[in-house]
Amino acid sequence: MTRFLAKALGVSRSSVTVKRGGQSRLKMITVEGLDDQALRDRIDALVTRG
Repeated sequence: MTRFLAKALGVSRSSVTVKRGGQSRLKMITVEGLDDQALRDRIDALVTRG
């Protein structure tokens, strides 16, 4: 999952970590190196690109 998110968000794999829910369907992810707005913008771009 972290590899997929890192590639999709354009950050290094080491920048993405699972903070909570490693064995759960619901997870809390941390992305280092991006502020909140930059992360939202990248997610929005992925969703709208579809």
